[in-house]
Amino acid sequence: MADLKNQRRMAAEILKCGENRVWINPDKIEEVEDCITRADIRTAIASGLIKAKAKNGTSRGRIRYVQGQKASGKRKVGGSYKANIKGSVTLTIKSGIFTSVYGGNDRLGSIGGNITVNIEETDNCSKPIIIQNLYGGCYQTAYPGEGAKTYKGSPYPKEEESSYTPFTSGKITVNVRSATRIDRIYGGSENGAVTGDTEVNINMVQGSQSGHSGVALPSYYGETGAIIPSNIKNVTTGGYVDVHLGVT
Repeated sequence: MADLKNQRRMAAEILKCGENRVWINPDKIEEVEDCITRADIRTAIASGLIKAKAKNGTSRGRIRYVQGQKASGKRKVGGSYKANIKGSVTLTIKSGIFTSVYGGNDRLGSIGGNITVNIEETDNCSKPIIIQNLYGGCYQTAYPGEGAKTYKGSPYPKEEESSYTPFTSGKITVNVRSATRIDRIYGGSENGAVTGDTEVNINMVQGSQSGHSGVALPSYYGETGAIIPSNIKNVTTGGYVDVHLGVT
């Protein structure tokens, strides 16, 4: 294999980049090997034999995946992706079609307060409420979570960490008032432990879109429409996989 160390070094100086970013056309190795001066390297760069590769940035693949899920109406999170929330969280849904809804955080982080999820399909909504899985808690992180803190007074300060106190046990409340269809309701989390109480309140009335001929279910249901108006199939006050420590 040809030794192009000097050519790579000169190209990096001319291109103003690191040597690891210097790309040399593998089909033109012999021509580049004959380039022994800076002028020769400049000519090779101008002809496309040598280029500077793009910088490696931080991957946003996982963020784009989550954003795509939310944009397409497949997933809704009341908390954050991985941030620490020093207070309570309230998620209210009045219309939309979702595969999963979580009142808490997504992957990481903590919540220093109670979680409340309100489901109410109103008369002026443009879409029915159709949810495959409704979780009052989090997706893959514990609630309240490690190091959770809450503010002792009001309003919230910008700093003053001493104003916060540890939050070790909270309450998750799910209120379902009206919807077109909800397949499964869990008071707790999907894959995270819950320390605290969970409460599921169902005072179900017919959703404003229920029974309409135009209400179509997503393709993953394998059905043609919302056959049974205001339908709830399964309710579990605890979680789906992990531990729940408290009253349900």
